[in-house]
Amino acid sequence: MSRYGNRDEADLNITTTMALEDFLANKSKYFEMLIENIDDVFWIFDVKEQKSVYLSPAFTKITGHDRMEIIANFGRLRDMVFHEDLHIFDALYAEVMAGQSCDIYYRILGAEGNLVWFRCRSNPIFNEEGEHTHAVGICRDVTQRIAVENALRDSKNHYQQLAQSNRQLVMEVNHRVRNNLAGLLSLIKLTKSRCGTVDKFAGSMKRRIELMSVVHDALAQQDWRALDFRDLVHTMLFSIDSPPNVKVKLDGPSVMLMPRQVMPLVFTLMEIYNVHGSTLPLKSLRGTITLKWELQVRDGRKWLKLLWRQDLSELPELPMTEARQASNELAEELVTGFIEYELGGECSLTTENNVTTHMIAFPIDSIDAAPQVSQGEGI
Repeated sequence: MSRYGNRDEADLNITTTMALEDFLANKSKYFEMLIENIDDVFWIFDVKEQKSVYLSPAFTKITGHDRMEIIANFGRLRDMVFHEDLHIFDALYAEVMAGQSCDIYYRILGAEGNLVWFRCRSNPIFNEEGEHTHAVGICRDVTQRIAVENALRDSKNHYQQLAQSNRQLVMEVNHRVRNNLAGLLSLIKLTKSRCGTVDKFAGSMKRRIELMSVVHDALAQQDWRALDFRDLVHTMLFSIDSPPNVKVKLDGPSVMLMPRQVMPLVFTLMEIYNVHGSTLPLKSLRGTITLKWELQVRDGRKWLKLLWRQDLSELPELPMTEARQASNELAEELVTGFIEYELGGECSLTTENNVTTHMIAFPIDSIDAAPQVSQGEGI
């Protein structure tokens, strides 16, 4: 302590006393400076008169609305409340009138059409006689916080959906691979019993596996969504060796097929297409293949009916050799299996000399496309 310690202490006491007296004399002014400069909205409500006594300037700063309108007419505040939150605002008003404390969220429609989220907390004021006379409260602008919370919630939901989609994708891929392997094993078993040599067996399986790969690529390009039947036929015909002198005509509406029905149908068409091609040199084939299709309704369900006519009558009549007989029997067995067991449909297969006619029909879960019928299109 300095030798002037007593004097310093006296000066400090005088300064403190003067500051306290100044605060007491001007406390109303200091309080007004505080509430008019904070970012939150401070308000006082007269319960008896049911009107706003005070509303701080922050309300105008945040919402763009003139606060004096509400002081003059409290009903204007309700007009500014977002219509979906009117029941919340009415609940707040009821609690204020009942002398209860509350803490709620609601939205105000700003002067520029923007939505402002308020967190409003209020407390009752009682006079010396215990009578509820006023309510005071603070409303905080939480618009940015709500936006961040919503963005985080949306992001969480998005990644949860992605995770679920990934799990479903893995299960779907597993399902498709198992089905394709099962189908491939069946093809191997049937083809093995009909092919006389290893080379014939290898060539036959090579064509089928290559076609399976091409169709998988086509489905992947569609994100494993529905595939147009016409595009499917084009994919099949262009993926295999086509006879240069055989004209193909397609005639039918646009029909979208679900992925699970695509592969069995492609294998069916390939077996029909190769009835002659597997036993004759491709360059020697000459004629016309016509594929017509239409949608039917049976017992309230959509069916796709196909009519395949393969006319190679320009060729000399072919003898029914053992190889040709085996090829036809294999094709018929495979087509019947694909249509009846894989697609739950029906088929009739007829071959007479160099003309084959096949009718195929099966139920589909289709997505209708715009009706674009192309008559007699050739490829």
